[in-house]
Amino acid sequence: MNYDMLNYNEIKNSPDSAITVIECCHSTQINMHAHDFYEFVYVEEGFTVHYYGESTTILTEGDMFAICPGVPHAYTGLHYTKVYNCIFTREAVADKLPELSAMPGLDSIFGGNNGHKNQEWIRIRLDTAERMRITSVLDRMVEEQRQKQLGWELVQNALLYQFITLFSRYYAGHYATNPSEKAYINYVVKILKYIEQNYAEDIDLNKMAAHLDISPDYLSRQFKKIMGLSPAVFLRSYRLARAMNIIRCDSAENLSDISAAVGYKHLSHFSREFKSFTGVTPSEYKNSCSKL
Repeated sequence: MNYDMLNYNEIKNSPDSAITVIECCHSTQINMHAHDFYEFVYVEEGFTVHYYGESTTILTEGDMFAICPGVPHAYTGLHYTKVYNCIFTREAVADKLPELSAMPGLDSIFGGNNGHKNQEWIRIRLDTAERMRITSVLDRMVEEQRQKQLGWELVQNALLYQFITLFSRYYAGHYATNPSEKAYINYVVKILKYIEQNYAEDIDLNKMAAHLDISPDYLSRQFKKIMGLSPAVFLRSYRLARAMNIIRCDSAENLSDISAAVGYKHLSHFSREFKSFTGVTPSEYKNSCSKL
């Protein structure tokens, strides 16, 4: 797999700072890349498709996740997405690595000899109160690095530990201590796997619910609670993200074949939804990929 490697020294806000917070808005595809630093991402607004290893995930506002150094990932299907990127070097947290690695959700990020124990990807969907607290900490970090008043780097370091601690607390709260939330997540995980295995077939909400032996209404409510969108919207987005991936990998592929391969019976229907999702027609996207 070919991808760009980003270097912290080329991105950092200050020459001597090992921590940088970037507020940015995306509306175009971000190709597969990796970096030599840790990255915690918080999605404040919008909707995008995220590729991480072999997984394809729909991200919506309120999602927070971490990317370890050296692990490739990409975004596509961007409409308008506003994110905070909290990036930092291993040196920024070196004095607290044992404590961080012992906290829920952080071992796979900070454990191991190479800075991360494995490539497990953790995504947390925050509730309203959690979102407000996270953005408050991130905004303070942005303000400190902007003003650079006396002792700002010390404050920045303290805020980073607060941010990472909140990530661990919210991970524990959503995945470790809430039985009902865990039950919902189990349903959602099973449906995500079902969609991944059957997206090319004629499936809908009723078939998804029947697969789990629960009612369509119950599945729809719990799926939306965890994912922030309905199973039908996720299925459509997943199919179109897969179509974009096929076109990127082989721009010579026939559009009718691609349409059928991702579960659309009619090319016209596929074309309408593709343009709604990406802002361009399949042919226009295909042409842009062939020029890369």
